[in-house]
Formats: sequence, C-alpha cells, structure tokens
Amino acid sequence: MQGKFFFCLNSAVISFFFAIAVPSVHANTTSLAYYDTLINKCDCSDEPPPKRKDPLSLYYLTPEEYKSPERIKTTLSSPDEYKRALAIRKIGQMRDGANIVFIKEMLGDVSCLVRIEALNACGYYTNENLLSEMLRMTMDKSCRVREELAYQLGKYTIESAKDGLTKLMNDTDPRVISIAAEYVGKFKDDKNISRLLELIKHENPNIRVSAINSLSYYRNSNISHELIKSLSDSNKQVRQAAAYALMNFNESIVVKSLLKALEDSSDHVKLAAVESLTAIGDKSCINSLLKLRKHPDPVIRQMTIRALAVLGDDSVIEYLREAQKDENSFVRSEATNALAKKSHH
Repeated sequence: MQGKFFFCLNSAVISFFFAIAVPSVHANTTSLAYYDTLINKCDCSDEPPPKRKDPLSLYYLTPEEYKSPERIKTTLSSPDEYKRALAIRKIGQMRDGANIVFIKEMLGDVSCLVRIEALNACGYYTNENLLSEMLRMTMDKSCRVREELAYQLGKYTIESAKDGLTKLMNDTDPRVISIAAEYVGKFKDDKNISRLLELIKHENPNIRVSAINSLSYYRNSNISHELIKSLSDSNKQVRQAAAYALMNFNESIVVKSLLKALEDSSDHVKLAAVESLTAIGDKSCINSLLKLRKHPDPVIRQMTIRALAVLGDDSVIEYLREAQKDENSFVRSEATNALAKKSHH
C-alpha cells in the first residue's frame, strides 16, 4: 500500500513538472508580445549577438494536421498561434505554388510569431505577388517581424525590394537597420549612399559593419575615403569589414592605409588587409608582407605566402622555400603550390 502511495505521488510530481516545462500545443497560448521584449536589445559588443532559440522547438504537428491543403487550411484557422505558425512553416517547406494563397493570408495574422513564419515561408518562393504583400509590413508593430522582413527582402533582386530595404534602413530598431543596410548595397542605387555613409558612423557596431559591406558594392573615391576612416574604428569587426571592403578600390591612398592595417592589434584585421592587398595587386607592398611570414598565426602566414606568390617576382622564391619548412602543414602546402606555379612561368 505504501509503495502504491509513493508511486502515485511521484507520478503526480512528474505530471506537474511536465505541465509546467512542456506547454501543450493544443492549449490556447497567450500573445507573444513578451517575445519582442526579449529580443529587442542589440548587442553592441565586439562579439556577434547569440543565436536565438527557435520558439517552436517544443511544438509539433501530427502528419494528419498538414497532409493536405484542406487540412492545412483547417490548422491555419486554429486559435492556437503555435499551431498556425507550425502549419505555415510546413507550407513554406513544401515549396508548392498552390499554397501561396495561404502564405499571403497569414502575413496579416494577429500573432507576430505567425507573421514571422509566414515571412520565412515567403523566402522559399521569392514570388512577386508575395513581395507586394510583404512591402506592406515595413510598418509592422513588431520589430521582430520587421527584422525578418528585412532578411527576406534581401533575397530579392527586384527593384521594389530595394525600396522596402531603403525604408527599413530608417527603422527605429538596430537589428532591422543592420539587416536592411547589409542587403541594400547589392542594388547599387546611388540614392542610398548618403544614408549608408551616415550608418558607418552609427553608435551600434553591427550597423557600421553592415553599412560598410554595402558600400563595398560602389566604386567611388569619396566612399573609399570614408572606409579608410573606419580602419581606425574602436571595434575590430568594423575595422575588419573596412579592410575587406577596400579591396575593391585600387587607389594609392587605399594601399597606404591597408599597409598600416597590417600592424593592427587584431589578427583578423591583419588577415583582411593581406587579402585586400593581394586582390588589389600592388607590388609595392611586398616588403611589408615579408614581415608577416613569421607571424604566430598560421593562417596569416599561409595567406602571406599566397600574397607573395601572386605579387612577387623570383626574388621571393627563397622565402617560399623557407616556408616549405614551416611547422604548419597548410603553410607548407601553400608554399609548395606557389613554387610549382612559379616554375611553370
């Protein structure tokens, strides 16, 4: 009798625990307003923001609930926003054009979680009809929805998508601005240059990085001068982005600035400077590159050997042979390949 009592008690405790820890997908869930509150903070440190946990990870739909368009439509009418979100996610994964009508409908759902999943589903189609609906969401009250919108608009190459990204660059949320700024540059619209130049001075380093990446699409001496200033930024990721972006500007002042960046305190910035100098192809940087062949980071040594092979003449062969004795196998392999290429010229 006592054993049965403890068994019942333990069962009750376990049931109570799961009732708290694992919410039921069949229960009516509350609004996700709290979700925006949690993610509406932008990390301004040197490190990238942490990856967000999937809010639907504890939920599932049975095969019966999405096996046919008719059943999906029924699930999309569920009062449970988690069910609706999972259903629209499945619709996107199906990649069936016949389901686009469902996606358009759920873009206007009352739940921000469902709207996010509907936008994500749009990414599987990049359909112009969906795009017109998406552009109406640039003023959505949820910053998380606008963030997803910016990301999905970035997948389009249609001019109207650029207009949406341009509008989102003036958003109030740092994450939205950052994503929009990252993708708008590929359209190479000169009208966006002034805004991007403003954003490379933004207090948020993630936004500065995104603006720099977009400005790299342009070929304008005024832009290169602003990018050079970013090589002195307090944030190493911003300096790294600027060093990479400058590889597209073959100007003497750019080369001079990148040579200075070889002495940066960050190895990531040094590496970016090496790669950009290699891409520019200015042979005057060989002596500066030689100083890095003994650098403690094997990746920098490897890329330095590659740069010497591309930019140097026969005078660098002795350094390539020296690198064949490097303690790192990738550096040795790079030197061997470089010598083989030079022997064929």
